[in-house]
Amino acid sequence: MEFRGRKPHSGIETLSDWKIHGKPASTSHWKDGRSAKELARHWLSGQAEREVVELLEPQYPDIELIVGVAEEQTAFDTYRGGKRNHDLLVTAKYAKGALAIGVEGKADEPFGDPLWKQLESATEAHQENERSRALDRLTDLAHLFLGPAVDLSHGSVGGELGYQLLTALAGTLAAAKSMNAVSAVFLAHEFDTQETERSKRAANAKQYETFISLMGAQKPETASADAAWICPAVPVAGDGGKMPTSLDVSFAKLVTKVPPRPRISDSHKSKGV
Repeated sequence: MEFRGRKPHSGIETLSDWKIHGKPASTSHWKDGRSAKELARHWLSGQAEREVVELLEPQYPDIELIVGVAEEQTAFDTYRGGKRNHDLLVTAKYAKGALAIGVEGKADEPFGDPLWKQLESATEAHQENERSRALDRLTDLAHLFLGPAVDLSHGSVGGELGYQLLTALAGTLAAAKSMNAVSAVFLAHEFDTQETERSKRAANAKQYETFISLMGAQKPETASADAAWICPAVPVAGDGGKMPTSLDVSFAKLVTKVPPRPRISDSHKSKGV
């Protein structure tokens, strides 16, 4: 499997390469035990590729992961700005054709601001500047994925969802359309490290499961909290513009237990790090 950044001539083979070509928005996030660096390390080692193939193979026979683009940006609507920054966007193929895999890495970081808070911020931005499209983007996504009657108030089921879940799904759908994929996978890759808190990881798990239930999907009943799982694909409606009108999407989760480790130089090659 090949890795690269979103810019031309940005091949990635080491952690140093990933930090340069696929670094997160904030450099403070790039450290041992947090999702950005652990995701890079785990995928570069080849372990994540093996685990993802094993997880997806029963549902996507003959699957092959071809290329992963770190911090790829995907526009999912026609408003200015607001592109989805994928932690990792994987182009794959299987027996029926192309497959898009949008990977969202998480240690115990939240899925962005809750929608009620995002709604308040977007409303204020619109009041201060009528040209702001933040409110339009939020309401479009909420109505598209959660229904036009969704309640986004503080304390409601919809209002407590993280905004990142909506933008990540929209970006995955848009990326799938751009690569003519016949299906897509939204993969939450969670890292259990010495830097994470179990209560925060549990809160994320509950929110992710609530979100996919609103999409018509459900975590397998037999899956434990620390087990990898994938649900059968469900049709997800897009906007018919940047996104497809509808696409079958599987929601999945991969959990990686990261043991304490001594500090290793980023210049080391991926094998064995």
